[in-house]
Amino acid sequence: MSTESPFTLKRFEYERTHLYYLPKQVFSRLEGKKTVYLIGSRGTGKTTLLNALNWEEQRGNQELKERLAEIKAGRGYVGLYVKVPETVAAAFERWMPTADETFRSMIFCLYLDLVWIQAALDATAARILFMKRPVTIASEHATTHKILDRFPELIVDSKFKEPLSIKAMSSLVYEKRRALERWCTAGIEPSREAMSKVLPFAQVGEVGRYVVGELVSFIEASANEEVHLKVCLDEAECLSTFQQRALNTVVRLATASLSFIVSYVRAGDVTNTIMEHISLQEADRDLIYLDQMGDAEFGELAEGVATVRLRRVTKDAPTFRTRDILGNLDINELLLEILQASAAPEAKKILRSAEQLAQTQYYVDIRDEEGPKSPPPIYQAYLIDRLDLQTPSPDSERWQRRRQHSAEIRKRMVIAYLCLCKELKTQVKYASADMLFQMSDKCIRDYLNQMDAIFEVTGKSVEQFCAATIPWDKQHSALWSASVRKKDAIPKSEVGAPIETLLLIDALGQLTARLQTTTTQNKSLRSSERGIFSVDKNALSTQSGQTLRLILEAAEAGFLKLLEDKNGAIRFRVHCSLAAAYGFSYRGAYYDSAIKVQDLKAFYDEKDEGTRNKRISALGDHLLQEPSTMPMFEN
Repeated sequence: MSTESPFTLKRFEYERTHLYYLPKQVFSRLEGKKTVYLIGSRGTGKTTLLNALNWEEQRGNQELKERLAEIKAGRGYVGLYVKVPETVAAAFERWMPTADETFRSMIFCLYLDLVWIQAALDATAARILFMKRPVTIASEHATTHKILDRFPELIVDSKFKEPLSIKAMSSLVYEKRRALERWCTAGIEPSREAMSKVLPFAQVGEVGRYVVGELVSFIEASANEEVHLKVCLDEAECLSTFQQRALNTVVRLATASLSFIVSYVRAGDVTNTIMEHISLQEADRDLIYLDQMGDAEFGELAEGVATVRLRRVTKDAPTFRTRDILGNLDINELLLEILQASAAPEAKKILRSAEQLAQTQYYVDIRDEEGPKSPPPIYQAYLIDRLDLQTPSPDSERWQRRRQHSAEIRKRMVIAYLCLCKELKTQVKYASADMLFQMSDKCIRDYLNQMDAIFEVTGKSVEQFCAATIPWDKQHSALWSASVRKKDAIPKSEVGAPIETLLLIDALGQLTARLQTTTTQNKSLRSSERGIFSVDKNALSTQSGQTLRLILEAAEAGFLKLLEDKNGAIRFRVHCSLAAAYGFSYRGAYYDSAIKVQDLKAFYDEKDEGTRNKRISALGDHLLQEPSTMPMFEN
């Protein structure tokens, strides 16, 4: 029996043999002939999906072959994986700054063409070895000759001479690519006339379109099957806005033989091109937002990934069901444990109130829906007491609306849970499948990190773990530990300013908890789960560009959740995976609080902890003065 955690997560690049779970609906869209922009913060599975499309991975990874066979995928295309940071895109942004936009875009897109054309030629050469029909060297020579006849500049000043095989053509393209990279990185600016003699100057993306057309024709004639070429560009957020517009132009002009999958951690410019009055439309490309998938869809994806990992350890493992291990959420059941363990007189008082409420006709009708064995209505009794609410009696006009009233109370269920724990000076418990899914915040990496922490705290083997029901106290210990571990990892993360980012996230985490757990005058109970921060984006750009960069980088790294990024405003909240570290709602936040740029800047500029804490308290008190967002028991 294995005691090694199957949930331990490494980045794709660090795994020698990668495991795959392919969400059928998403993957089928990626395999289609239409270009897709795949958008999601780090840890949502973009790199895994793009590599699953890669011809080398599909041919060499037996586990991936099995996954593709299960969903009847992997046919009709040749996928090429290109990691944008491994190109010199940043150097191209600085190169030839005085040149006109049309020329710069043509040169940059030619460079991208050369990168993936080389990969396409390598893929074609490898594919020849596995074709059922023998391929003559004459047909290879004919294909490369057509390309060189159309773009003779490719072979000028080259060590290569015709006729060329497909593999030799790949080496020629690589030679041209390296020459272009050397000019760019060294800042050398040959005249356009000199460049035009050794580089094919053509319309944006034209070289790639022509080459792919010839390669597809060659493959189809040799293999007697229809195929198209799919270029998978990973981490395209490294491209500048201008380069994104140039890429959009290539996508807009692409032919039926060619499609792109472009991944971003957040949506950049996915519409504009360098061509006047021409933009990308829905007909040209699809947008898939991994961060915005539904709860059921994310749950299926997360458990699919977990199942694949479990079956690497034990082949007979059943489909993993998070709820079978962690159970369903019942706030009142959690509160019952907390109240029964508390020696505070207030705990006993709330428990008695809940037991009394359970006997009223108002609650008896509602309890029938929850089941006869449900715990007493603790959070309901707490809300009714603290907000001085009058429950409807059978002879009142409001009796017919009692279920609506009950629904209004349920909306404040989590905030009541947080505030009651705060009053009793006890730590908020985080447990159940529902909380874990919500705290994962649509991020596979966070789901696996949290499941890994739960596995480790149990001390069980994989087989025992899969058959166990984990007690809530152990779940809480693990989820709290995973959350704190993630917070502590901020200084070691890939963000550009780790110390400032840590100070900003820490302040926003504390502020969110304060907005949600201030029991003085029942302020938090009256305002529900606040903590979505809205900022004037124009002010961010003009007053503090650094603050905007910190927010965007923290969102890309999974410490903040970017909810809206438009010209006028930016809205974000702290990532739910940090909820246990700060003691705020496992659901994150639902209601907005406008925050000023200078307040955000003060959070990371102020290094004295005492002064920062005072700022957080004062801002929290100010924001809680805003009117209640949720009326209750309207007349």
